[in-house]
Amino acid sequence: MRDEATEPTYEAECASGEITCCESSGAHRHTEPVEVWMRQHAADTGHRRYLRLFSDYAVVLEPTEESTRSDMPERSDRGSV
Repeated sequence: MRDEATEPTYEAECASGEITCCESSGAHRHTEPVEVWMRQHAADTGHRRYLRLFSDYAVVLEPTEESTRSDMPERSDRGSV
């Protein structure tokens, strides 16, 4: 469950593949400044590929009688890479 005491953040990193470019938009509370930064960075550098990042905090609640581990689906991919 998302931690309601915090706001999610959005960010983009230039993924142009050029070693000399390690630019990032920095973290923002809304997507618009990130989109503006990507467009401006692309216009300035010609770089067209970006990694977009979304971050938030989650809270794991204590189990109750109604919510037990048996309610969770069994994972068949345990141990696989």
